[in-house]
Amino acid sequence: MEKYIFFDIDGVLNELNSFQKYSKVYLQEEKNNDIIIMKINDGLGNIILSGDFVYKPHLDLLKEAVSKTDAKLVGISTWFSSHDKENIERTLGLTIEGRIKGLDGDGTIRQKYIYEYLKGKPNVKYVIFDDIKSGFNEAHICVDSKKGLTRKNIEKAISILNN
Repeated sequence: MEKYIFFDIDGVLNELNSFQKYSKVYLQEEKNNDIIIMKINDGLGNIILSGDFVYKPHLDLLKEAVSKTDAKLVGISTWFSSHDKENIERTLGLTIEGRIKGLDGDGTIRQKYIYEYLKGKPNVKYVIFDDIKSGFNEAHICVDSKKGLTRKNIEKAISILNN
């Protein structure tokens, strides 16, 4: 049986209030072990800071969920429209099976694309970490964007994927 974790980034791997909280130390990542700033290759061999970041404790929770379930990751964030997969994988330290591009933050559109992604894949278990309420089924784990991914969120995901 294949297992998938569909995940958003903003509001899941960071917090809405973290943008203000970390704006003063944003360009000094080495002084704050809680944030990981997206670094991109500018095509000329230079690594530059992109302006996007994740909160390390939330990323560690996602990694734990992947480790305990052997699930494949599929990105459903607008990050996948503005950054290439390799830069995101390097930033997160995770292998990403796939991505859904062209998302505008509308939960119903994400729902449609997730169903299309799973179409033709029999015997699949999946969960969705997203901060947008979409009317999905029990596989949708709505993350509070003010808190980001929590232990309770990943425990629910692990239970769904491993049972």
